[in-house]
Amino acid sequence: MATATKRTPPARRPAEKSTLDYLQHALEDLDHARAKAQQDARASIESAVERVRDAMKDLNSRAHDEAHDWEERLDHVSDEARLEFGRVAVRAQDTPEALTELSAEIRRRKRALSA
Repeated sequence: MATATKRTPPARRPAEKSTLDYLQHALEDLDHARAKAQQDARASIESAVERVRDAMKDLNSRAHDEAHDWEERLDHVSDEARLEFGRVAVRAQDTPEALTELSAEIRRRKRALSA
């Protein structure tokens, strides 16, 4: 009996990439680049926000320290000098809101002195 030999199919060459395949790959690359750019931008923004917060804390601390120093100095000056300093402080304000706040503080202080 004759033996039949099984034929193996010829090896297939890889299919050439179509224009659609190239476009799909390009879109995937763009998606990856966009995600990376968003992460980088987010990291940069978060870093900048943190630096701004640190600067605000530093400025608040400095302002508090300066105000405390002024209070200590005012404790040792005459009533006339305090009055003049108060006038200068009022003239230095450049918004109606600041003057309103000073006005409220003056009323609170008057009540405390009268009590």
